[in-house]
Amino acid sequence: MYNKAPLFKPKPSFSNIKRSITTSFALIFLCAFLLVSGIYLTLTQGGYDVRIINLTGKQRMLSEKIIKGIYATQISDEHLNELKKNAQAWHRTHLSLLDGSSGLHTSVLSNDLDRILKEITPYHQQLFNISRRTDITELSSQELQHIDHLGRSYFLGMDAIVTNLEADLALQLSNFKKIIILLIIIFLLLIWGLYQLYVKNIIDSVRILSQEKELQYEHLHAIIESTKNQIWTLDKNYNLIFYNSAYKEHRTTYYGNLPQIGKSILDYPNDPENHHNKKVYYDRALAGEYFSIEKRVVLSNKVFYFELTCNPIRDNNNEVTGCSIYKRDITHRVKTLRKLRESESSLLEAQNRANIGSWEWNVTSDKIKWSNQLYTIFGKNRNSFTPTYKAFVSQIHKEDKKEFRNLFKTLETEDTFTISNRILLEDGSIRYMRHMGKVYRDENNAVIQLTGTTQDLTLIEKSKKQLVRQYRELQNFVYVISHNVRGPITTILSLLQLYDASNSSKRDEIVEMVGLTVDKLDGTIKDLNHSLSLKSFSKSDLERIVLKKIIEDVIILISSEIKKTNAHINLNFNSSIHVYGLRSYYSNIFYNLIINSLRYKSRDRALIVNVSASPNSIGGIEIIVSDNGIGMDLNDISRKKIFDMYGRLSGTDSGKGLGLYLVKVQVEALNGSIEVQSNLNQGTAFTLNLPSYP
Repeated sequence: MYNKAPLFKPKPSFSNIKRSITTSFALIFLCAFLLVSGIYLTLTQGGYDVRIINLTGKQRMLSEKIIKGIYATQISDEHLNELKKNAQAWHRTHLSLLDGSSGLHTSVLSNDLDRILKEITPYHQQLFNISRRTDITELSSQELQHIDHLGRSYFLGMDAIVTNLEADLALQLSNFKKIIILLIIIFLLLIWGLYQLYVKNIIDSVRILSQEKELQYEHLHAIIESTKNQIWTLDKNYNLIFYNSAYKEHRTTYYGNLPQIGKSILDYPNDPENHHNKKVYYDRALAGEYFSIEKRVVLSNKVFYFELTCNPIRDNNNEVTGCSIYKRDITHRVKTLRKLRESESSLLEAQNRANIGSWEWNVTSDKIKWSNQLYTIFGKNRNSFTPTYKAFVSQIHKEDKKEFRNLFKTLETEDTFTISNRILLEDGSIRYMRHMGKVYRDENNAVIQLTGTTQDLTLIEKSKKQLVRQYRELQNFVYVISHNVRGPITTILSLLQLYDASNSSKRDEIVEMVGLTVDKLDGTIKDLNHSLSLKSFSKSDLERIVLKKIIEDVIILISSEIKKTNAHINLNFNSSIHVYGLRSYYSNIFYNLIINSLRYKSRDRALIVNVSASPNSIGGIEIIVSDNGIGMDLNDISRKKIFDMYGRLSGTDSGKGLGLYLVKVQVEALNGSIEVQSNLNQGTAFTLNLPSYP
């Protein structure tokens, strides 16, 4: 058996001892409170306040000041104001003594005091009246003698009051001493009773615990030896105080040595753990810090992971006398967690790549757990948003809510489900979702939990729409090719046949007609090439453009047309508003929109073109170009048709009808949209919604 030393001194902590100590302190406090309260009541019960003596003494001194003040005014009237001020204070105090507001009437001698006060009140009143006389500075010697008599009479009365009050105070002090002695005797009796009832029991309980100390130690030692984790303790000099069998076995197996009790643990060689690091850990614990760390150690060519917990040991004065170390082998846990993290990382990466997230919904408590990718898909902040069924349904597009709610009817019979719907994000954008899940039921076949995945199909849906749009544009392109290109080619072929059959006099005219047809064909091909090239640019090509500056440049460019039509162009927006894109695009967009307004002006009124711009609901810019021209009678078909290639606002115009098509292509190339509203003989308004770019 190896050496062992005591781990610690057990402290009694049974609930009955704690309760007895608490009760003892509470009763002692109660006794002390009763003693102090008794003293306080003794002082206040007699109703005597030593301040009354001070008050009467001050009143007598103030009466002397009044007499002296009257004599002083006979010499100089500079003392008159002070006399009147003192007389008022003297009079107020005397009245308070009479009516009892000063507390004088609570004295045990109040009857004698009242009698004396009433006897001297006439003297007081006469003196007070004299002090208020207007001719006080011109008193006769006879009046002054009378004042002296009044003063002596008042002084004698006040002296008698003070004497009575002092006698009253002496009597109460004598009674106070007797009561204090009685209260102290009662307090000592209560303390003796507390000792018999509680303190003696506490002493007996502690003695019993002392007798059981050895038994408790043996039990604790058995517990420490039953664990496979290493435990050892050190004193402040790093000397080993105690260790368990697990520590002994580990040191013997991997270090080839076993530190001795009472020897420094830092002096042993062949320790694969760094000597300095070990000392740092011990120093932290000996400084009073409790901490846990994980360490990686290579022993006998094997990698181990240990959790090291260091705890300071303190004495009764809370001084650190040593430290205990608890070393646990966590190699299996670390390797398992590492594999789990790798699996989770792979799962998260797969979800991120597929834009898919997983979820669990406890139907009973309406608690939903989302994977990280779902927060990204739904545009929510993980730290501030709590997923619930109500919050999820609120994001579903209103046209899809009914079908989603019908899902619960399916769940009554099905154990799996698949459903697709659209959701609305806070920025107003729409995303397309597909949900696949599994149903879990209780013993009553009621649905209690759903688990599954949600995949964002927005990119796929946009790609589908893009393919449809490209298909329609291809159809339009083929139509243009078949209509606008085939026509000139057929004309050329016919002219060539006519050229062969004609005489020389008509051949020059035919050649000229062929040239005109070729020019028309060349223009059509250039238009097609230009419309296709509009869609090929990268985001890095975008630049910050001041909206007002680009429109003013366009106005300068078409100034002759504006002057010719006598039109007024109004820019109704802040000069600081800017957009992002290609300068050539915006020049072409505003050029075509304003030119259309000039081209379709009304003959009955002067043309006014208004351009306004303001932030829209999705953080971009809304631009409206409106006029009071001839307008159009639009329906849903014609509203879309005017943006087609070679579409025209009016059949009377000689233009190609390519301008609005190019505007639409360029706006959509900038990820924006354009709409038109028009009323016949009232005017037309084009609304552009352009997104914001960084």
